[in-house]
Amino acid sequence: MKKTKGLNKLLVLCFSLIFILAACTTTQTETSPSNDSTDTSTTEESSGEKVLRVSMTAAPGNLDPHFSSTHAELEIIQPIFNGLLRYKPGTADFETIEGDLAESWDVSEDGLVWTFHLREGVQWHKGYGELTSEDVKWSLERVMDPEVGSPRASSFKFVDSVEATDTYTVTITLKEPNPSFILSLVAGGVSGGAIVNKDAIEAGGEDADKLIGTGPFVLESYTPGESAILVKNSDYFRGEPKIDRVERYIMRDLAAREVAMDRGDIDFSYGEPDGMWFDQRSKNQDLTVETSGLPMVWSIHLNTTIEPLNDIRVRQAIAHAMNPNDLVASLGEGIAKPMTSVLTNNVFGHSDIGAYEYNPEKSKQLLAEAGYPNGLKLPESLGPNIPAYVPVNNYIVEQLRQVGIEMPFQTVDTPTWITALYGDQSAVTLTIGLQALHGSVQLFSSYHSEGAGNFTHYNKSDSLIEQAERELDEGKSLELMKQIQEEILADYVNVPLLETVQVNAWRNNVDLGYELKATPLYVAPIYETTDIK
Repeated sequence: MKKTKGLNKLLVLCFSLIFILAACTTTQTETSPSNDSTDTSTTEESSGEKVLRVSMTAAPGNLDPHFSSTHAELEIIQPIFNGLLRYKPGTADFETIEGDLAESWDVSEDGLVWTFHLREGVQWHKGYGELTSEDVKWSLERVMDPEVGSPRASSFKFVDSVEATDTYTVTITLKEPNPSFILSLVAGGVSGGAIVNKDAIEAGGEDADKLIGTGPFVLESYTPGESAILVKNSDYFRGEPKIDRVERYIMRDLAAREVAMDRGDIDFSYGEPDGMWFDQRSKNQDLTVETSGLPMVWSIHLNTTIEPLNDIRVRQAIAHAMNPNDLVASLGEGIAKPMTSVLTNNVFGHSDIGAYEYNPEKSKQLLAEAGYPNGLKLPESLGPNIPAYVPVNNYIVEQLRQVGIEMPFQTVDTPTWITALYGDQSAVTLTIGLQALHGSVQLFSSYHSEGAGNFTHYNKSDSLIEQAERELDEGKSLELMKQIQEEILADYVNVPLLETVQVNAWRNNVDLGYELKATPLYVAPIYETTDIK
């Protein structure tokens, strides 16, 4: 074996961040951080506590890191759990992967045996004792267990075994080389790499009791639909956090978040990917407003199991009815740009194939050829009552109406939308989310017949996608992924619209503790180095 803190050179040239499509969740409930901000501030001053208040645009559903996928869930989970590996704070880049619970790791020359050397003395929250290799083994096998049913199981499909070699050594053996396997072990995202505590999980109880991690913050309480309160882990292995408490409040209304930030009731907030909003909020001298990668992907999924979307001519008509330039103009060119493939241009494997032509007359012609000369009525589609989604879904309905396609549409709460999305109850679905930075990971998730995010049920590139997952040669890998993208676009199962930057806003008394270049979450993560003055 060769000692390394990275990977065999053959394995690392081109593989990066895994982050499959993550839909948002929301709720009708609005929660204010304080009914009386003055009284709260006075209490903090007298107690000497440093409290960071963060607004959340949506309500989380499942806080178990092996099941969570939405940004609201991941915002809460991120500072609670560690993985064997992590992205260096402020980045979301394969080149910046570093040890987390693992101090170092070895990879065999054939790429099959991975040996991780754990930090000694890492303590679980709430007196659960020291983390050992047995904890890591149990946690990873939990994700892999089909009876558990974790949606993250596919991240470990190449794993043959996980062994606790000794107290502080974990050995993972693969069935065959998998160049992007390292990404499955990174905490901070939806890869399933977070290490959880067996005793706490099996004991059950409330989230604050069973969600025991090793991270810089401990979940003190969670009130569904309202708030999550985290307190510092004084025994954190990287040092005591500078902040005493992190309070996250669900505030779906944009105006309410702005007022709360201006008053100082909220210190940190997810921003809007809108040029006018960015310019307006940047004028506030009390705020720092920044854009960062990774790009947010806006695309339309056409469910080919629902008639008449099983007819390619109908799918073509829908695609040619969309004009992404309209959306770019409304959001601002510095914020948004059209997509030219199903992968964004920052993803390894992206090919600049070109966007679908906006041509309403061609749409009408295609409908006539499909047997709908007078237009057609699609089955009902659903969308979430998330602010970013609502206007774009309205735009889609109107664009289709102009070419003779009526699409009954209903805006619903997000749990209902998620159920419909995964239950094939929605014909045309807009999603907004992050992509994996390596194309083979994203293509499997969204376009393989076994992919967790394959809402179109496309399956014609399964064999090529499987080849791309295993291909170690960079040139061959790029050729495979180009071919896959061409096939997907030729079949018109997904209509790529645009990609937008991520926007974060915080009051100037907040010090992130790192330089924000990119994040695998929708918001800037919170670490032990984060401070509030």
